[in-house]
Amino acid sequence: MTIKSSFGYFNRKIELPEYTFTGRQHSSFSEINYLLPKEKTEWVSGVSLVSDKFRQTNETAYPLDYNLVTGGIFFQNNWKPAKKFVLETGLRLDYTNRHDVFFLPRISAMYKFNKHFTSRVGGGLGYKSPDIFSEAAEEKSFRHIQPLSMSAVKPERSAGMNIDLNYRGKLSDEISISINQLFFYTRLKDPLLLDTIPQSNGNYAFYNAAGDLTAKGFETNLRIGYDDWAIYLGYTFTEADQHFSTGSSRNPLTARHRLNCNLMYEIEDTWRIAYEIFYTGRQQLTSGENVRDYWVMGMSGERKFGWFSVFLNFENFLDTRQSRWEPMYTGTMQQPNFREIYTPIDGFIFNGGFRLSL
Repeated sequence: MTIKSSFGYFNRKIELPEYTFTGRQHSSFSEINYLLPKEKTEWVSGVSLVSDKFRQTNETAYPLDYNLVTGGIFFQNNWKPAKKFVLETGLRLDYTNRHDVFFLPRISAMYKFNKHFTSRVGGGLGYKSPDIFSEAAEEKSFRHIQPLSMSAVKPERSAGMNIDLNYRGKLSDEISISINQLFFYTRLKDPLLLDTIPQSNGNYAFYNAAGDLTAKGFETNLRIGYDDWAIYLGYTFTEADQHFSTGSSRNPLTARHRLNCNLMYEIEDTWRIAYEIFYTGRQQLTSGENVRDYWVMGMSGERKFGWFSVFLNFENFLDTRQSRWEPMYTGTMQQPNFREIYTPIDGFIFNGGFRLSL
């Protein structure tokens, strides 16, 4: 039997000219589960309780308070009928204080063809209960936002599946290689969005779009190791689209192409030096405007002296940031209209420190 519990406290505060947003958020998670192992199968069952409460503390005619409590019961089975095959199945039932019921099955299977090749396939259902903390609301600093009406909005529900193929082997006695090829598909039903045009009272309201969002694509990861060197290469292609009653369009702020590369030199318990580079392709803003792609590079190093080590990080040393090629806002400093953020905004970062291993 395993018992888990955690508690969180978050004090939110935004200060702008002639406007202040403050609030306190409390959250908790508790779970009790029981494991029953067998020779070829094992069962896990349990119950959980999750809470999330927010109270706006600045004076306002429309406080954005909410309180969400979710209780759940779950069962999971891991079955290994043969050395090469493993099947994982699970079922979860959640009930919220908003009287929503969620039936969440999932399944995952892994097959080992030989010592080099394995493959997995899986899928399941998910959900997210409505709350006020979205990117669109944060861009407005939660100003002129209509409180959530639980009778008017409903939870987002999702379904997804993925399949991958893995290879691990050696090109020679000194060169190792591993490849992972993943394909994925996700569908999000009734996505929660924020109005682009204010209501009659001047506030922007949340609503469920009539339709769904879909994301499909693939991810390729390659690792090659040679002596104390290793290189990691990764590429992700994502086709994310909105399918609403008003028509279909590309999902904003979602790059189709992403690339990452990491070159690392490591001597165990002595040195670790890494160089990394990330590429993010062109994106589309909510307005439909296409924006530029960008690169981010960084370096890091660590020197170990037994139980003591020193590390340095040079993050984004090309100083890639949105404000270098366009204004971040229009209007005045007292009444700004902020640009949508699609790149880093903090530029070059240097930090360092030390670690003690006791």
